[in-house]
Amino acid sequence: MKKTQSKDDAYDGYFLGRDQMLLPPERRSDILPLLPANGSQVQDHVYYINGIRTDVEKQFADMQVLADTGCAVIGIHVSTAGLTIDLSRCIEDKMHRGTSRAQEVLCSLILLHCRARCALHLVAHSRGALILSEALVQALQSFETASDALGLSTMSIETYGGASAYFPDGPRYVHIHNTLDPVSFFFGVGPASHYLYPPTATGIDAVVQDVTHLNWPSRQLVSRESLRESIARVIDHSVHGPQEIYFKLRQPFHLMYAGTPISMGATL
Repeated sequence: MKKTQSKDDAYDGYFLGRDQMLLPPERRSDILPLLPANGSQVQDHVYYINGIRTDVEKQFADMQVLADTGCAVIGIHVSTAGLTIDLSRCIEDKMHRGTSRAQEVLCSLILLHCRARCALHLVAHSRGALILSEALVQALQSFETASDALGLSTMSIETYGGASAYFPDGPRYVHIHNTLDPVSFFFGVGPASHYLYPPTATGIDAVVQDVTHLNWPSRQLVSRESLRESIARVIDHSVHGPQEIYFKLRQPFHLMYAGTPISMGATL
């Protein structure tokens, strides 16, 4: 497949922090996390991996909504080159042939924390969950000793509308799936993926919460771009977007992992 580059590709795997600061992986220690802007108390320190059709500016906006749920947030940027190319990259990821720089950076971060037995909290949306799954598998294959794998138990992972149906055992997982979301329904932890992509696994002792929520689309969502872009925009607004749907549901990780129900209720 011909590789097509976009301006945003230059930032693939970069860390994104406060004031939209972008830094390459080797300067991770210099990044400052984005903090809540609504007065919420910080209860979780997380890295956020975004989905498709998300440039740096949009990821930063998503991060602020996430931060306002009580998080200090640093982004790991997954670049975009437009809907068509992004979808082709998802297919490559599904076939375990992805070449995302973000995946390599994420794998290195996982290895670093596992070997040091340091806590690591990751939040992923849509394709970000797929890249996270691939990075976890890559890290497992890179462990030098059996004790390295024990470091996975220090990890907490949240996925929202994820595009991956497989997560290796070890970390503590919370997977949130909107039953109306076609991404997680067909490609993630939703019911159809169990038939389309066997074997599937949510991770041992994972908490999977199904919610049902729909935002009615408006005419303003129909853009002058292609029909595909308009459809993608409507899906994000209605059932899949991190700001519009999933981060409105989020609670502190310890509550969700304990099984506290989260639901905005169906709005059909």
